[in-house]
Formats: sequence, structure tokens, C-alpha cells
Amino acid sequence: MYIKFYMTPNPVSITPDTLVPKVKRMFKENSFRHLPVVDGSGRVVGIVTDRDIRSAYPSVVASSQEIKSELDRLAETPVAEIMASNVMTLKEDSTLDEVFMLLEQQRVGAYPVVDENRKLVGMFSLRDLMNACGELLGLKDRGTFWVPFKDDGSKDILQKICSLFMDIDIPLFKLIRTTTGGHDIVYARVKNCEVSQVKEAAKGYGLYIEM
Repeated sequence: MYIKFYMTPNPVSITPDTLVPKVKRMFKENSFRHLPVVDGSGRVVGIVTDRDIRSAYPSVVASSQEIKSELDRLAETPVAEIMASNVMTLKEDSTLDEVFMLLEQQRVGAYPVVDENRKLVGMFSLRDLMNACGELLGLKDRGTFWVPFKDDGSKDILQKICSLFMDIDIPLFKLIRTTTGGHDIVYARVKNCEVSQVKEAAKGYGLYIEM
């Protein structure tokens, strides 16, 4: 699955000359955690995070004179001085699998998504990944639940499960074949129903529910 279906398109962005206090206000007023930085052509040249902004401001334990001096300096400081300029970007056809590995390895909360000219077209965050996984797993399909079948390794087990639910007239939404806790399982996401009914009907197909 491509991230273009789950990213935030046309995100808010800033330019390198945007002053730090303005960026701080943008983070506070919009609950942003990341802001892409683009040049006059819309090409990504960096990214700034809420952590970058917090780190730029003086510590509360500093003297009042030091705090005033630092705030005066920041009032004239462009975000270019505190942003990360060596930023990794994604393409719209990057897959969820690729981004999952990147987020796992890089410990980065979000990536700018760019076109072939490196122009900003979206942002993809950890939250977007979670929403995508939730949708693909059917967690947002109300009135449905997972039924786990023992996977005997047969080539036609998926076909048997589909036929089972067709025959007992219960809508089947998703199938996942995986290993859980050392057990080979096929999970079927179906409309809420009586599990006992499914269990009984499954016997006729040589299927066994792992519950």
C-alpha cells in the first residue's frame, strides 16, 4: 500500500527566513509537532520540530538578564539556524512497509513527502502509519471482529474459509495468514455473529477455530 493514500496532503510549511518566535506560535496554536521548511520554489530544504523550538529557548533556571538577552536574540533568529537541513524525504509511491522500517530504525516522527522535483506534496507521520494499519486491519469497521482459524498449511485453506462464510451468509471483510505465539493462524474479520454457529459449520470444511 502506498503512503499517498494515508499522508497529510498539502501540509503547512515555512521558509528558512521565518523567525523562530513565529514558528513557536505556529506549533502552539496548531498543535504541530513537525513543520517542513521549503524554499521559494516549494522544494524541501529542512524540517523543524517542536523539540528544536524548545531547545532553542533559554532554560527557566537562567538569570532574568540571560533570559532577556536570549529572547532578544531569538526574536531576530531565522528558523534556518535551528532546523535540520539533512532531512530524509519520501515519495508518494513509498510503501507502508518501507516507512514502517524507516520509522523503526531512524526514530523519526514524520517525513516530508516530495515529488520528482523535491517539491513538498505531503507529510507522513507515525500517527498516519497507525491510522493506516488500523484501517487495513479493520479496526475501524464497527460491528466486526476477528475469528482465528487453525492453519493446517493446506493450499486451499483460504478458499475453504471464504466458502464457509458465504455458505452461512456472514459477510467476510479481511483475511490475514500469520504466526502468533508459535501457532499458525488465519484470522478472518467478519460481521458480528454467534461464534458457536461458525464453529459448528466449520467442522464440515475441516476447519477449527483457535479460541
